[in-house]
Amino acid sequence: MPKRYAFTLVELLIVIAIIAMLIAFLLPDLNKAREAARRAACLSNQRQCLLAFTSYAQMFKGALPTQPQWMNAGYGYIAWRDVPPPNIPSGVSYAAWGLLDQAKVLGSPAAAYCPAQTRYREFTYPSGWNGDPFYGFPPVPYYVVGYVYRIYGSANLLMPAAEVEKWRHTRLHQLRPPKALTADIFSYLYRRLRGFEDPVKWPHKGGLCAGYSDGHAEWVSTPPEEEVRAHWAAWFWMADGGERHHDLFFRALDSRDWSTLKSTFPLP
Repeated sequence: MPKRYAFTLVELLIVIAIIAMLIAFLLPDLNKAREAARRAACLSNQRQCLLAFTSYAQMFKGALPTQPQWMNAGYGYIAWRDVPPPNIPSGVSYAAWGLLDQAKVLGSPAAAYCPAQTRYREFTYPSGWNGDPFYGFPPVPYYVVGYVYRIYGSANLLMPAAEVEKWRHTRLHQLRPPKALTADIFSYLYRRLRGFEDPVKWPHKGGLCAGYSDGHAEWVSTPPEEEVRAHWAAWFWMADGGERHHDLFFRALDSRDWSTLKSTFPLP
């Protein structure tokens, strides 16, 4: 009768150790590949959104979708709100993303959401598009997307009313050199106002995806502290800080110069 051979305990442990080492070597590369795929999908989504902005501008003599006057800086991810009576004014009020949808140029609303966003349910599709009850102070529901739009409707200390109106009525062809119009959500002031103290996490590590007025989208690497600074501005400087941070961050996306943000919001 032939002798049967079985693995010894030592041999099994050696095999397990080799497999563990292979996993340890391959896992970082696998994570990098996954993140690269998410970035590529995010950039593709933002290009689709930019195409929608361009189509909208072609329909309305070059005008970009404007924002309502209640839209503060930093809240450019709101698509629309539905104010019930007896509140005044009541009814649906569309913001820029909602206007793109109303003009039938956005296509699938799923394109307006970052595929890497997994932390905040309200910024994922279809939850945000359907009016996730987490977002908005009842009984006024807000409907949101997963990207932030640069233009807003309410003046602040950094941007006086005249400058806000100028931006609200900007023509797409006037943005020369190209300006950043959309980006991954980099500041979530609303969590601060609702009492959430956890730092806001960006959907990507080491930077974000941004879309520009000439139709291209690109990955923008940021200094490591900028994610912390975004939370710091919203948390410690409250609404005014969040609004100023929104303006200065988009200007930094234009120029790749982060010095003004650093001097305006020094970290402790």
